[in-house]
Amino acid sequence: MVATFPSSIRLLEHPGTSVLERQHFISVRMPILAHDGANVPISVEMEHPMEPEHYIRSVAVYVFEDPLVTKGVFSFSPHNGRLSLSFQFRMNAGDHRVFVVAECSRHGKWATSRPVRVAVGGCHMVGAGPEALQEAPARIGPPRLWVPERIRPGEIFEVRVKATHPSRTGLRLLADGRTFVRAGLPVFLQSMEVFYGAHWFRPRLINVFTLTSVLSDDPLFIFPLRADQNGLLRIVFTNHRGQRFEVFREIRMKP
Repeated sequence: MVATFPSSIRLLEHPGTSVLERQHFISVRMPILAHDGANVPISVEMEHPMEPEHYIRSVAVYVFEDPLVTKGVFSFSPHNGRLSLSFQFRMNAGDHRVFVVAECSRHGKWATSRPVRVAVGGCHMVGAGPEALQEAPARIGPPRLWVPERIRPGEIFEVRVKATHPSRTGLRLLADGRTFVRAGLPVFLQSMEVFYGAHWFRPRLINVFTLTSVLSDDPLFIFPLRADQNGLLRIVFTNHRGQRFEVFREIRMKP
């Protein structure tokens, strides 16, 4: 399937020469050959301002050749300080183009793409018969969170959070190697919210990540945050059943 974008989305495959194009070029790092389609890593960065009057509102990842096209939609805010995101997702076997679309608060949507070949597909359940429904139960537990021990005022620091939760699309690949059918209910994390602020009873909502069943098992998310006050950093995952999984750290800035 060939992806076509509306004219409102500008496709940039190279940084370009103008300041506008350099700011809105999306740098994407991922393997050209992915051996395991159940765990394909991606890292996205942009040299773009993240100020209240001019910032990147969201980043979305799409693979149009896959049975489940949308890999995730990730909202950002000026409180992130810069645009950077890493996570892992599932892809079907074969040759693909991964498209990343970023939305600027001033200049609309921009996109780029990267070719990826996947050796073994990860979008479907194992097996072709009823046994495909009998996968071993995966572990569900609390997430884990890492931040630097020393954080200075105004510093943009790295947040790492790892969920303990499976992702199952509920799809089965038929013997023809091309057709997917629904074989069971999906199991997945459907959102991740990031709160940070001095007021625990009314914390600021920094990020909302809209997740899908093509996320990898136990995904690791890496993203930045600007240290502008002492307070609680709290991350909340919600799965398809409405179950919530939280983790938090107290942020204490040191000069």
